[in-house]
Amino acid sequence: MSEIQGLNLSNVCEGKLDRQFKAKYPEIISNLREGQKATITVSLTIERPAGSTMMTSITGKVTTKMPPGAAVAGLYAFNNDYQIKTEEPVQQGVIQFPASGN
Repeated sequence: MSEIQGLNLSNVCEGKLDRQFKAKYPEIISNLREGQKATITVSLTIERPAGSTMMTSITGKVTTKMPPGAAVAGLYAFNNDYQIKTEEPVQQGVIQFPASGN
């Protein structure tokens, strides 16, 4: 015989909402910077199907709202044909030695 439980995130939608929530909040905490604020929303839609007096359908989802990421910018010169010329980016951790003359 199965145990009767009160509804919670661990058992609604077969525990999927609980797993989604537990996956989202560490991601938010690790990406949140000082002074920033994020939101986690758990939404449940509860519907009684037509013709039913004892059943409900529950649909849920977990959504997040993060602060926008920091913008990145660059300043580039262009020539008379409007082509931007830039140097190849420096690769971090790569040591370049002069080619030997042999």
